[in-house]
Order: sequence, then structure tokens, then C-alpha cells
Amino acid sequence: MKIQTLVMALLISLGCTVSADTFRNRETGEVFNGFLTQRRSGGKVQVYHSEQKKMITLEESQYDITLDGRGRRDTIVRIPIRQAEALISKVVAEQIAQ
Repeated sequence: MKIQTLVMALLISLGCTVSADTFRNRETGEVFNGFLTQRRSGGKVQVYHSEQKKMITLEESQYDITLDGRGRRDTIVRIPIRQAEALISKVVAEQIAQ
């Protein structure tokens, strides 16, 4: 039972860390679709830019962000976990998150 709870918590936390968004620059009006990541530093955040198909870094405070599902990559990955001990490993957790 504890393993199932841990797996559910991991899946829920991964689902909450990535969301699909529309970004509008407050000054220029530029609009693009993508999604935020948890990679943040000094007021900047890494964002996947769906039109350019790459990660970019931007200042989050310069954008109005609307959560609307338009920037999602629409990919589902099935990751079978065969050993409960694998969930404890930080390396494994980081690989799953990527």
C-alpha cells in the first residue's frame, strides 16, 4: 500500500510541475505557446517554446501567462517501475522527470 501511495504522489507531483501555457509579453505583445518548467534562477525561468521546439529562458514577471493547454507536447510515456527501491533514488526520479 505504501508503494502505491508513493507512486501516486510521484505521478501527481510530476503532473503539477509541467503545465501548458500561452505567454504574452506585457511590453511587446508577443504571444507564444509553451510550458513552464521548475528550473528557476534569479527571477528567470526556463520555458519550452512549442513553435521553436526548444527551451528558452525568460523573465517570468515580463509575461502574462494563461494556463490553457495549447503549449503541451501531447506525449504520454509509460514508465514501468519494477522495483520499489528505484523510487527512492534521486537519479531515477530526475530521469523520470526529464
